This record gives sequence, structure tokens and C-alpha cells, in this order.
Amino acid sequence: MIIRRALLSDARSIRDLAQELTIPRKSCVPNGLEGFVVPDVDGWKARIEGNKYFFVADTDRVSGFLACYTREHLRRFAAQDEVKRALLDDREVMAYLELLGVDRKYRRTGVANALEERLEEELYHDGFTHFHGIIAHAPLRNEASIRLHLKRGATLVRELSAYDGMVFGVYQKTIAAAKLRE
Repeated sequence: MIIRRALLSDARSIRDLAQELTIPRKSCVPNGLEGFVVPDVDGWKARIEGNKYFFVADTDRVSGFLACYTREHLRRFAAQDEVKRALLDDREVMAYLELLGVDRKYRRTGVANALEERLEEELYHDGFTHFHGIIAHAPLRNEASIRLHLKRGATLVRELSAYDGMVFGVYQKTIAAAKLRE
């Protein structure tokens, strides 16, 4: 498995994987991208273009992806999204992990950890000490994602209500190498 920056040519594969992982709010599936509105291929290209914090896990195909945005990149998408607007209002949020998706066949094989480790390396190299992310808390609680991020050292800093009754946990992760600097 290779963890690399996403390319514009990955947009269709990322869209397809995001569609597979998206679950409706009333789903019985315990984890996934709950209620996520999957962008079209051009929407994914817009998220990838100029974003050095968008990575894919490349096995023989895209088996996972991670999309993280700096405040500047996040502003492109904030106008139509109340969660992104709320995060931009929070001065602590300098880097935002929006999505981490792994093909169900590759779960529990280290793909998510490898993607997040690559993100931390790149953020640390660029002077970041921490990043934030959101995880669904209600109506469905994404326990797998919560466990992963707590195990990796993230802490819940607050909850955010949005999208007609959805509740998200806002998590903060201090980058391990940044802890050594303190």
C-alpha cells in the first residue's frame, strides 16, 4: 500500500468510494459517511486541486482517502455548509479533517492509521501543532471513527448541531511530533 497525495485523476474513484460509504441518517449500518452529500467528479477535483493535505491509499486502486483542509482551502466550501462555517468561526481550527473513508474490504488493515500518520507528518512539517475533525454523534454515532481517533490521541472538545438534527463531535488531535517540541 502506498499513501500518496490525491491526483485529479483520482476524483472519480474517490467519488465512487464515497458513494459506497455514504449511509442514510436512518440507517442501521454502524459507521459510514452519514448523510454526506457526495460531490460529483468536478466537486472532488475542486477539493483536490491545490490541496496538499488530500491523500489516498493506493493498493491496486484507491482503497481509502483522507481530506483535510487549511482555513484558506476550507473557505472555498464554507458558504453552502453550516458545519464548515461554524468551524471557520472557531479561531482554534487551523486544519480541518473533513473526511476519512476506507473501503470496507480494507478496514482494520491499517489504512486509516497510515492515512492519518501521513497527514500528521505533512502538517507538522508545515508548522501545524494540531488539527480538528468532526465525527457523527447523532442520530447515528460513528463508534468506529470515534474509537480510531480516541486511540490516536484525539480529544472531544465540543458538540455541534447542524443539518436538521444531526450532532457532531468536534475532536482535536495534537500532532505527536508537536508534543515533543513543547
